[in-house]
Amino acid sequence: MKLKNLFETEKFILEVTIPQSMEFVDAALAGGAHALKMRCNQSNMSGFSNGIYSGPFQTRKAFLKEVVEHAGDRPVGLVPGTPGSFVTEAECAEMEEIGIDFLNCEPMFLPPYMMDSKKLTKVLCCTYENRHPDLYRWLDEDERVDAVEAGFLPHSEFGRRLYYYDIFQYRDIVKQIHKPIIAPAEKHILPEELKYLYNEGIKCVMIGLSVYYEFLREVGGPLTPALVTQITARYREAIDKL
Repeated sequence: MKLKNLFETEKFILEVTIPQSMEFVDAALAGGAHALKMRCNQSNMSGFSNGIYSGPFQTRKAFLKEVVEHAGDRPVGLVPGTPGSFVTEAECAEMEEIGIDFLNCEPMFLPPYMMDSKKLTKVLCCTYENRHPDLYRWLDEDERVDAVEAGFLPHSEFGRRLYYYDIFQYRDIVKQIHKPIIAPAEKHILPEELKYLYNEGIKCVMIGLSVYYEFLREVGGPLTPALVTQITARYREAIDKL
């Protein structure tokens, strides 16, 4: 459980979800990503990553194994599906065998057998859409939940700058869920703004395509591995200075 160990040993973690090709994997690692998040069984447009479809687990298994090998001691997680398209119980065991370290999923469509794993770190997500009034309490009390990816914005607000109101939201989540909290890339949080999350007790920030493309507006052109390395390094450098 590499991710669990990172939560215990690092002051703040940089998780990267990236275009699903090895050149971008290596670029994120070169930039200093602490952890990587991959995808499979994506059944809608959210499964497209820079033009590469995140297909069924069996078609991506060899690639995911290669990602794990390239990552070395850095944990690789998997979003294992969407409603109606999910890894099977047998494939969950295969995830463990190839070295996937953590699963990342919304509880509202997570098959219970995924939580039976003794090897996977379980990161469950709360979103604006699934925010039941008691969800924070449930996540806090469930001993099998290791960490929480805390989303709270409707899609219409994705990509906007960090506002002080968001600080209140993060503060409220940290007070209610006494586990490592991951801030997903809903807001366009700049590297120099990570200190505000850190000061509220957030343990990790996740950056992905939305972040890379926002920075891409500054330079133009296509998203390249070199740019991914450069942007990732800016976040890692900010974390190292915390």
